[in-house]
Amino acid sequence: MASVIRYSCPRCDHPLRKDFAHGELFACPECRGRFKFLLDEPSGHAAMIDQDVRRPSHPLWLPRGSVRALVAVAMAAAFWVLTFAGRTVPGYLMSLLLTIVGYYFGYRSEADQGDVRVYDASAEIERPLGLPAGVIRLGLMAGFLASGAALLAAGTLSRVEYIEFFVILFGLLLGTGFGRMLSKIRGTGAYGAINHVKAVLVLGLAAFLTWLILTGRSMGMSEWLLVVLCSLVSFYFGSRS
Repeated sequence: MASVIRYSCPRCDHPLRKDFAHGELFACPECRGRFKFLLDEPSGHAAMIDQDVRRPSHPLWLPRGSVRALVAVAMAAAFWVLTFAGRTVPGYLMSLLLTIVGYYFGYRSEADQGDVRVYDASAEIERPLGLPAGVIRLGLMAGFLASGAALLAAGTLSRVEYIEFFVILFGLLLGTGFGRMLSKIRGTGAYGAINHVKAVLVLGLAAFLTWLILTGRSMGMSEWLLVVLCSLVSFYFGSRS
């Protein structure tokens, strides 16, 4: 007698002792949740699609990511205006911008993380503010490039706080570009090997930086060297986001 494949309700984990047919609609006897069963016979992988899910509206009924895009542009614009006007940019603003840029240049959708194998082919792609893909990123890059040139022309780019900001920013962007190129060989042995090497290097670097900071030895080191080490850490986060 063939054994019965057992599944569990994805909502309440109630055991389901039944062989479902591909495309079958069913309701969980415990939580009454309604699902559609999908089966890939060659691999044996199964999926249950919740039939009761309602897609919530996005904030202010704008396309997904629009609020984040507006905040990013506003904060970046404040940075650009201050630099072009020859005024000092507050340190907290530069720290906030590194977080914002880290999101925009390092963000990956959940489906690109490698563990997700079920894709919703009916899902509509929404772009922030309805703009073409990459417009916000390109705008931020152009703005920071222009502001860096303005600081260089004014002779103030050599200030430590600006050097720290732009070098760490460069490491993050470089890592993001590297990660995108590396994604083309995802699933290969080389892809895994490169990620292992990066992980070993960044863990060693993080341990070294931690030792320098906690022992106070960083106080006597070159500021340039410390900034470069931090940019290497940001490179890793950009390449893995």
